Amino acid sequence: MADGRLVPRRPRPGVRRVRARLHAARAAGGAGGPRRSVRRIRSAFAGLTIAIDLQVAEGDLVATHFTACGEHVGEYRGIAPTGRSVTASGVQIWTVRGGRAVADLNVFDEWGMVEQLRAP
Repeated sequence: MADGRLVPRRPRPGVRRVRARLHAARAAGGAGGPRRSVRRIRSAFAGLTIAIDLQVAEGDLVATHFTACGEHVGEYRGIAPTGRSVTASGVQIWTVRGGRAVADLNVFDEWGMVEQLRAP
């Protein structure tokens, strides 16, 4: 902080490389990538609900904290259906320009969800 204001930190070089690889992977999925991802998740979790716990907008950014719940009825990440109900949360940050999302960052507790599926 300087003069009571937050000062952005420059990402370390390794972080930039990881981000570049993540963006390249998303681009490889093309425009249909997000749709395929949603279909895959919805086919694996019956009754999927996503609750918006908190949403804040400032400038061209919209940040959302959400909680997802569903019953595991289809294969997910190589895990056969367990019939278990699972809950996991995440944060989605959208960059919006001209009324359209032009970029996003999604942080989701997938490991916590997988632990619920693999629990004895």
